[in-house]
Amino acid sequence: MRKLAIETDINIQYINSLSPGVGLCLWAHSNNGSIISTGTILGEKKITSETLGRTAAHIMINYIENKIPVDNYLSDQLIPLMAYVDGSSKIRVLEITSHTKTNLDLIQMFTNRKYNISKSHNSFLIELESQIS
Repeated sequence: MRKLAIETDINIQYINSLSPGVGLCLWAHSNNGSIISTGTILGEKKITSETLGRTAAHIMINYIENKIPVDNYLSDQLIPLMAYVDGSSKIRVLEITSHTKTNLDLIQMFTNRKYNISKSHNSFLIELESQIS
């Protein structure tokens, strides 16, 4: 078992739903202001709540241990905002989602700005190049 020097604040919310299943979302607030989410992880038949909790915890630990400041669900939403920056802009992510790739391609089509994706051992760096004047 890994030990991380983190504080926890567990908030459980039960919600009336037509679904008998369980959903779980973890959030981490860093000391530099970043907020990272695992996204909603949905339970399935024959998967215990404990297993679902472990899965969510492993996802969050992966972000924390690798110091990834942008979660997979935020990266695609930041790409259009990066297009408004005059200079180059960069974000580091754990993986390149299909939504992120689509938004990068769309920004390139609409703005003629090129992007680069480089892989390090535990993350990807997405860079949107400076605007062409």
